Amino acid sequence: MKNLFILFIIFFMPLSASAKILESHVTYDWISMAQTDRETLVNEIINSLSTSDYVPNKISKKEFKKSFDIYLKDNENKIHYYQAKNRILATEKYNISGFFKGNLLIMYAIQYKDDILHNYYYDAFGHLTFVDYISYDYPSYPYFSKQFYKNGKVVAYFYYLSDNMQFIFDDKFKFKGVWQNKNMYDLNGKIILTRGEFNY
Repeated sequence: MKNLFILFIIFFMPLSASAKILESHVTYDWISMAQTDRETLVNEIINSLSTSDYVPNKISKKEFKKSFDIYLKDNENKIHYYQAKNRILATEKYNISGFFKGNLLIMYAIQYKDDILHNYYYDAFGHLTFVDYISYDYPSYPYFSKQFYKNGKVVAYFYYLSDNMQFIFDDKFKFKGVWQNKNMYDLNGKIILTRGEFNY
């Protein structure tokens, strides 16, 4: 379930890295890239993610609870659930995105416009499940995010090279795939998943 969730969960806004090794204005085409170029690009991103001090390395359960105490329960769950289910992407105060299994809303994420360096992920009942820490470069590309469980453990890393290219890594920096437009590809350029109109 964790791996499946990591593959599907691409955020509704972009993120950035400390080392500007990669240029966001360069066009990368994962399918037509040589295998060695793909591997080099992934290794550069891993190096950038693993050496960045933009987000904390770890958070204790106690620190997490203290930092996000007011977000642990979504007091406007019914409103947010309705908005996410009906694919309302933004209000005056926040961006919102729903995650579905078939037609069933299983999770939604909120990014408050006065707190753009965090995304808050809630289950359908409004209980906080994950929090993203987004690098300070956001919304300029490239940028990245680090996702934490509510117990403070790292879930995954996401690297946003451009508005149509996002890389996913697990908590040990193992490459899980790259989304380019509607397809997710593995390291060899083979399609892993396809998404339709995706709410992110």
